[in-house]
Amino acid sequence: YVALTSGTASGRRIDEWLPPGLDSLAGKVWVLSLVLTVVLAALPSRRPSRRDVCLLCCLLPLACGSVRMVAWWLLVSAPILASRITALWPRLAEDDTREQVPSRGAAVACGGLFLAAILSLPWLERLNPVMALPGRAHRTESDLQAVAERLGAEGRGGRVFTRLAWGEYLGWSLAPRYTVFMDGRIEIFPDDVWAEYGAVTRGRADWEEVLAGYGVNCLVLDAEGYHHHLLPQVRRSPRWREAFRQGNAVLFVRQEAGADQQVDAR
Repeated sequence: YVALTSGTASGRRIDEWLPPGLDSLAGKVWVLSLVLTVVLAALPSRRPSRRDVCLLCCLLPLACGSVRMVAWWLLVSAPILASRITALWPRLAEDDTREQVPSRGAAVACGGLFLAAILSLPWLERLNPVMALPGRAHRTESDLQAVAERLGAEGRGGRVFTRLAWGEYLGWSLAPRYTVFMDGRIEIFPDDVWAEYGAVTRGRADWEEVLAGYGVNCLVLDAEGYHHHLLPQVRRSPRWREAFRQGNAVLFVRQEAGADQQVDAR
């Protein structure tokens, strides 16, 4: 199952299954950890244990082949790097034999962590100063929730086409009245369905025929750039009406036969 899923995802060029590169934060962190590992291993100190070498050798090829595996590489390499650093600077590993007593600094640190955890709750995000930073205030989850509520209120049901990353949430929130054209369970979708999904996403000339063949009557498109080829064509088509928009999520519904073709500008 793992081989089938990873092979299919890599062959379909899904980002998290591609090799890490310097164009992403995960790739930069991975390269930095790899350089640090090589440098610390080359410095004169005690030799790494067989266990450490085996762990690094097992996880390194996986991390080289997939962004998804970088997290596992970091989890394994962090304690190994820490042990190498303490081997180079023994004072960092010295245990303090004095009696441990509470201090104001420790209390302030624990209080700060507790406050950060509380302010991270969804209900208190408006009070979180971090959310006021540029790019932090907008949440895609809120956009999708608003679209799902709008579709749920209409209650007519049907099939939804959206981007792969949004499929699971919409499939969960709209069930059972709506089904999703495709979601992130890529191992269950054959290649021809994936090819048609890509054709619609790219706005190929027959995108409407593909959607009609699957009975799609709702589109939830990403206005931020993911659907930059498809979105202009949908807006120009008389068969689709913009029914709702929240943030970057734009909802289009298929016009019924004989319905007004005027685009709703709400």
